[in-house]
Formats: sequence, structure tokens, C-alpha cells
Amino acid sequence: MNKGFRFFVLLLFTGLAFYFLYPTIQWYFVLTPEQQNIIGLPEEKVADLSKEQKQQFKDVKEIRQRSIKLGLDLQGGVFILMQINEDDLRKKLLETYGDSNVVNEKWEDEYKSAVQQTLDVLKSRMDKFGVSEPVIQKTYSGQISVQLPGLDNPQLIRDALSKVGKLEFHMVDEESMGFLMKYPGIQMSNGTVVSKESIPTNFFLPPDSAWYPYFENDLEGSPRLVGWYILKTTVELDGTYVEKAMQGSDNDGNPSVNFQLSPEGGDIFYIVTSKNTNKRLAIVLDEKVKSAPYIRAVISDSGTITSESFKHNPNEVLFLINVLKAGALPVKIDIVQENVIGPTLGQDSINAGIQAAAWGALAVVIFMILYYRVSGFISMVGLVFNMWFLMGTMGLMGNTMTLSGIAGIALTVGMAVDASVIIFERIREEMRRARSFKHALENGYEMAKSTIWDSNITTLIASAALAMSDVEAVRGFGLTLSFGIIANIFASLYVMRFFFDWLLDTFKLKKLSI
Repeated sequence: MNKGFRFFVLLLFTGLAFYFLYPTIQWYFVLTPEQQNIIGLPEEKVADLSKEQKQQFKDVKEIRQRSIKLGLDLQGGVFILMQINEDDLRKKLLETYGDSNVVNEKWEDEYKSAVQQTLDVLKSRMDKFGVSEPVIQKTYSGQISVQLPGLDNPQLIRDALSKVGKLEFHMVDEESMGFLMKYPGIQMSNGTVVSKESIPTNFFLPPDSAWYPYFENDLEGSPRLVGWYILKTTVELDGTYVEKAMQGSDNDGNPSVNFQLSPEGGDIFYIVTSKNTNKRLAIVLDEKVKSAPYIRAVISDSGTITSESFKHNPNEVLFLINVLKAGALPVKIDIVQENVIGPTLGQDSINAGIQAAAWGALAVVIFMILYYRVSGFISMVGLVFNMWFLMGTMGLMGNTMTLSGIAGIALTVGMAVDASVIIFERIREEMRRARSFKHALENGYEMAKSTIWDSNITTLIASAALAMSDVEAVRGFGLTLSFGIIANIFASLYVMRFFFDWLLDTFKLKKLSI
């Protein structure tokens, strides 16, 4: 292989690494914070941007998608691990199939389908909430991991993720509620039964009705059970017919949620409201009554949701609007793990990692140059290319840089130096019996090649296994180390050898210090 072609290959790989790394350079060193923040705008605000601003939004978003991102341990944010509620899924499947044996046969496929539907809904919800750069993915064990960088107050997001968001409209069982209102000893408040414990023993709930709780938020924003409604179990209308949802205000100026129905939903709502004028229609979210207003007129294509809890918790209005837009989850999900990492801790981790890597690299450079002299300098050039190819590969794959990933880079540096030491010691051995340095270089590389391949491949197998872990820290370490090993093999066996030959041939040298 002649020098010209070898130089072309090196230049090609160097250029490709720069191409894949350039979006990262743009994001962290070129774009201003104001330009970066544009990708966090909700969909509604993006639609109102000018043509030039929309193009800027598109360009910045593409840059961010192609750049290397910082993990939560470096940037700060919220990590939530969740899983499908198997009891709720099994209950729904039994309602669908009616046979537990059929449910058991279809369980695996139905579970995978529920996980995928949940992923789609969660991603849509995060887009509606304007959360920038959410990472929502399925783990190898079938759980769902959610990473939300830059957030330090996860309450709203936790609700948006964990709540099913199932909106339904039920008629209030006026006959049963009217009976209890007239019964002495039963405490009523705002049309609800304060406590079911005071219900007389001779009262029987009709088979087509059920109890539904009514909550209000206190001044601190915490939900508090206020009373109970008896509602008809028939679902008159559900959230799938809602086309648009937006914030509004009621007659008293309190926050409300205005919604627009699809044509089919409008026809259904028209029939329901025309048949039940002056009766209460309960608006139920996740089996909890939000409000139960009286139907005063026939409604066809729109409506308003009001709730006492909206007064003290504006976030609940935002939550309901975005859930209506994104749709309901197929089943309930449980939060298994939650970690909140502050941005200060993340920045401290970055500083500590950079400082440790810098001191380690400096120590390696000094040792290699002092001990191996010119050859040591060549190994450092190879190390620079090694790191460049590693970062370029991470840019190509869209990886996230984590604190454990920095540890993987540090280990990659050590393995690169180890490969250089193996090569140099083999060359030294060959110099004792070879007639020329070039011959010793050839034989030394040939003797060291198999050792370098064996050691790196065995480590690559282990790092690839780590890269498949569900634990983010372990996976980040495994991925970075895997890419580092691949870059190390190319840099030690190809790049360093190229510079050895280039120096010998260009300057007509007979020997290099080693």
C-alpha cells in the first residue's frame, strides 16, 4: 500500500470524523443560549413563528439531534424508570377476550404492544409539554426509561407520565343522588356525598351506576378528597373525540379548559345534551370527577371543563390540555425509580472529569516522550487521532456523554498507551538482531499485531456486553469504551505506522529514537 493511498485513507477518516463531530462543535461552541432555547418551544408557539424563525428552529433542532448530548449526571435533570401495570393490563385483556387462557396465550404480544403504545403516547406528551431533548426508550427488560435533562422540579412531568389521561363524560345518577340528599344523617357538600360511611344499609347502588371520587387541590396544590358522586357507568363520550384543547376562563375569571370536538363527537354530544337538559354531566379524568356542571343548553361541537382545583394549581390546567392533545395511555404505568440531579452537581462532575482526564493525559504524555522520545511523540500523535475518531464515532451514533463515559475515555487512553508500549518493546527486541531500523519496525509491528488484536477484541466483547445494560451509567461506560477500542486499533496499527514510515522516508532517516 503506497504512501499516497494511505494518506488519502487517513485524511478521509479524519474528514468523516470532523463531519460527524461538527454539529457538536456548533451546539457547544457556536450557538448562543438564546438560539439553543428555541427548540424547547411548545408546538403552539412554533406554529406562530415567522418563516425565518421556523427555519431557524428546524436548523437548530437538526444540529441538536446530530450532536453529542450530555447525560443527566453531567447536565442535571430527571430520570424516571417505569413499567406497565400488569394487573391493569390483565384486567383489560380479560374484558376484551373473556377467557384467562386466551389472555395467557396472547400475553407476550399484548404486553409488547402496550409498551409500544405507551412509548408513543409518552413521546407525544413530552412534545406537547415543550420538554426539550427528552430521551424515552424501552429497556432490555421491557421497562421504559425517561430522561429529562435540565429539569429540577419533576412533579408536573411525573403526573404527565404516570397518569393514564383517560377522559370520559358520564351522566350523574340524579335519582340515587336525590334519594341520598333527602335522607337524614347524610352530609352533602356541593352536590357530593362527603363520606360513604354514612350511607344507610337499605340503600343499594343501581347495577348501572358506580361511585366516583371528587378531589380538589388545597392551597399548597395537594389533592384532597372532597366527596363522592354516583355516576352512570355508561360512557357518553370520551377523549378520543377531542380535536383541540386550549386554556380559557369561566364566568368568574377562573382558569378552565376549552375543547373542540370532532364532527362525529359533536353529533354524539348533541344527542346527549339534548336528551339531558337540566341534568348534570360529570367530566371524569382517570376515574376521578373533575366537575359535574348542569347541562343548560344543547351543545354540539365544543365545551368547557371547569374545576375548583384549577384555581390553586394552574399546572393542572396545562396538564389536562396536553393530555387531551396527546391521548390516553393504553394502561396504567408504575414509577419504579426516580432520580433528580441538580445542574450544579452535573457541572461539578464535568469539571472533575475534565480535570482528572487532563492530569492523566499530561502524565501519559510526559512519560511516553521521556521514555520513548521521538517514538513516544508519535504515539501521542496516534492518541490524538484516537480521541478524534472516538468522538467522531460518538457523533455519528448520536451517543450521550455520561460521567461513566468519561471514565471509558480515560480507560481508552490507557489501552492506547498499552498498545504503543507493546509495539515499541517488540521493535526494541527486533533492533538487537535486525540489520536496519526499518526492518526492525516491520518485524516489530508484525509481532505486536496479534497481541494488540487479541487484547482489544476480548475487551471489546466485555464492553459490548456492558453496553447492553439497562443501567445508564453502565451502558454509557460500555458504549464509550467499545468505540474507543475500535478507534484504538485503527490508530495504533495504522495511524502510528503511517507516521513512522512518513518520517523515515520524507527525511531519509535511518533510525528513530525509541
